[in-house]
Amino acid sequence: MKIWCLLITLFFNVSALEHEFYFSKVDLNINTKTQKLEMVVHVFLDDLELALQKQGSGKLFLGTEKESLKAPELIEKYLNQKIITKVNDQRIAFKSLGFELSQDLMAYYVYLEADLPSNAKRVVFLNKMLMDVLPDQKNIFALMTNGQRIHFSVSDEDTEAQSINL
Repeated sequence: MKIWCLLITLFFNVSALEHEFYFSKVDLNINTKTQKLEMVVHVFLDDLELALQKQGSGKLFLGTEKESLKAPELIEKYLNQKIITKVNDQRIAFKSLGFELSQDLMAYYVYLEADLPSNAKRVVFLNKMLMDVLPDQKNIFALMTNGQRIHFSVSDEDTEAQSINL
């Protein structure tokens, strides 16, 4: 009987600790050689699915064999809504190049790309991904250009847009 009580207690304690922090990471590379903005978004599947369901997607079964065929389009749309990028005060829309499941099967790496205007002088970035769904959400952001990290920040719901002059 003691073993069953111990197992039940352990199960509930592990379940409670399953996902006790909420964060995503975005790497934005300004590639002046190819005139592209290259973005990699690392986001947990359960958090992303929750955000998409809140927008009315229904169950998408992200990261599973039953994943909905509409998932890639919905993910791209969501990320363009929540990760706001402007170049010279003009909003930039990213196109998804695809995504891959993390080794631990808990997250996606989403690869996106947009054209960088040849006259780019300033980039403004605001990441509000998952903030309306998860109040404790933190978004980590790294901006790279020509292989060098030039900006890094952690944002929460009160963070204002970050800007960088090129």
